[in-house]
Amino acid sequence: MDTAEIKSGGLTVNSSGSSFTIGQNFSGVGRLTKTGGATVTFTGSSVNDGLTLNQGTVTLNSVSTFTNVLLTAGTLQIANDAAVSGPLALNGGTIRGNNATARIVGAPVTLGGNVTFANNDLTFTGDVTLTGSRTLTVNNTNTLSGTISESGGSFSITKAGAGVLQLPGNNIYSGDTLVNAGTLRVTNPTGSATGSVTVIASGTGTISGNGVLFIGLNELNFWNEAKGN
Repeated sequence: MDTAEIKSGGLTVNSSGSSFTIGQNFSGVGRLTKTGGATVTFTGSSVNDGLTLNQGTVTLNSVSTFTNVLLTAGTLQIANDAAVSGPLALNGGTIRGNNATARIVGAPVTLGGNVTFANNDLTFTGDVTLTGSRTLTVNNTNTLSGTISESGGSFSITKAGAGVLQLPGNNIYSGDTLVNAGTLRVTNPTGSATGSVTVIASGTGTISGNGVLFIGLNELNFWNEAKGN
């Protein structure tokens, strides 16, 4: 497969018309940016400065591997467990698998905005950093198994969507955890799955699992289910 070198000015792919496939590897110091409302499928891999998705849909197919991926809007579809090999910044938009197959993302994640996890099960095994208070809309079952921390302040997580968000890690973010819809499942029996402050279930939200919550400064061992109003 041919390799295209992206220079320092970067390369923008605008898919405003029909969807298409790019079967090429990328190298160089420049960044690849996707705009336009249609779908672009990448069948190659990238060792350049990374990929930014600002609009439309990008599919990383069954053999693609990209590093330093930034999602600001649109939809990022992952077709293999090694699709994102380096840092993943989720600043907005939707991330999903490209079909019903459950996928694993091993890259460290920065939550720089509110994000939707759509359609199929995704497990994120890398550590997660909050740079602000975030709403995570989960439509299926998604797991953040790395440690969730924060950078630049005390930040909260709001769980939205009808799906299940699983937190098996010993997390250290210090803001509240709010469950507005769906289920928050805590599965860490030895450390706090939800940081160190308040956990609230409201609306149709449910908290379940076998783990540890912190309510105020008090530890609560949790083996059952609590529902919102």
